[in-house]
Amino acid sequence: RESFLLFGEGLSLVSSLMTVSIVASSWLVIHSLYGNAYAGSATVLSLLSLGLVPVALGRLRNATWVAEGKQKLLLYSNLCGLISNAALNLLLIPEFGAAGAAAATALSMAIAYWFAGYFSVSTRDFAQMQSSSFFRSINPTYACSLVRRLVRVLLSKTNS
Repeated sequence: RESFLLFGEGLSLVSSLMTVSIVASSWLVIHSLYGNAYAGSATVLSLLSLGLVPVALGRLRNATWVAEGKQKLLLYSNLCGLISNAALNLLLIPEFGAAGAAAATALSMAIAYWFAGYFSVSTRDFAQMQSSSFFRSINPTYACSLVRRLVRVLLSKTNS
């Protein structure tokens, strides 16, 4: 459990930092690559980047559930993501266009890879660990200590 939390916190920290970086630089990147005509794409890119954290935590969850023989639950959680994406697209695209589609995609990734775990008693503990990993990693003081711990673990692995 402790190694899962450490790895989950590391994934959360890295994906959160990537999200912040993409959101902060999306306008500059889109503007410099494509010009003012595509400035609206920066919003789409920023919204899509919000899905990085659930996808990162979902990859860890998927590997764990496969090892535990819970492939059927993976299917159900992916179906939750599919259904929620279709419903959210129907609601958001008419009002917000491509930005609505991007928001629907990011939300459905969170539903499929993270929140669907709360619906089954056998996976609720795992979903709570995902949440704990995320919320602990975004605390700046904890994030600094996490980076030090991760570096120590990585250095000990390379020295042995």
